Amino acid sequence: MKKTRAPIKFRLHPFAFFGFAVSLAAMPTSCFVALAVSAVLHECGHLTAAALLGRAPREITVLPIGISIDYGAAGSYRDICLAALAGPFLNLLTAAMACVLPLSSDFAAYAVAFSLSLAAMNLIPLSFFDGGSALGAVLAMRFGIAAADNTARVLDAVILGFFFLIAVYIFFYSSENASLLILFAYLFAVIIMKRDGSLTR
Repeated sequence: MKKTRAPIKFRLHPFAFFGFAVSLAAMPTSCFVALAVSAVLHECGHLTAAALLGRAPREITVLPIGISIDYGAAGSYRDICLAALAGPFLNLLTAAMACVLPLSSDFAAYAVAFSLSLAAMNLIPLSFFDGGSALGAVLAMRFGIAAADNTARVLDAVILGFFFLIAVYIFFYSSENASLLILFAYLFAVIIMKRDGSLTR
């Protein structure tokens, strides 16, 4: 008998609409649409790669600042690495396409900026991000899961400490640069909401 696959569960975070409303109110419409498209395509990269690797998502949760995808049982380290890198890769491809497609100049500029930003941020080797998931999978393959976990803890502490010092400096000495403060606030919020370290970016 053919085994039936459990249906995907969809959940909505209690503050998802609040995050949506704040983002929409804080930026021009074309900017918001470009951000939404870049974020959705990023997640589509993960979902497509996971599907090709035979890893169906178990649960998808809409968060105030993104989407969390729970794949349930982990696949091989190779599959984890490939699925993690698929999101940033699609962001880079989106940025390249936005440069050549006949789009409005404002939308194209926003799409390139957000796509490159999402790719760069998610490739930071924090265990909660795509870069950390990919690096952890590679280290686990080469040196074992214990070494990968220890490396992740050290990297998380060093990188988060570095970001914290930058955020403090910006707050006290460059308070007029609100965009960087928003970026760091986004970064720490993502870390808190994706603390489980799974491939959910």
